[in-house]
Amino acid sequence: MARSLKNKLTAGIDEIPEYVVKQCIEQLKVPLANIYNASLESGIFPDKLKIAKVIPIHKKGDVREVFSKLLEKLMYNRLTTFIESNEVLNRGTTWLQDKKIYGNGITDFY
Repeated sequence: MARSLKNKLTAGIDEIPEYVVKQCIEQLKVPLANIYNASLESGIFPDKLKIAKVIPIHKKGDVREVFSKLLEKLMYNRLTTFIESNEVLNRGTTWLQDKKIYGNGITDFY
């Protein structure tokens, strides 16, 4: 997942650019895995990762914390895998996958 990060020089409120995390991921992966696993097990997104640096300029993309972005990708991947492997949604329901909408409404669950 860290490989999917762009080599941006910009940083969020933590002042850590994405390219630094990408280059140091081998040293960071164990502590990050502990934090992310605790978040997934508890169902709580850490408050400290909810803070973002917002700069009012018009440009493509957004400025979010790199660690928050990684956790969001992890949660998305786990949720998608769970939904698909456990057939959680009824046939004909809608859900977003890779920016494509399938079905007609995300209202019916088993």
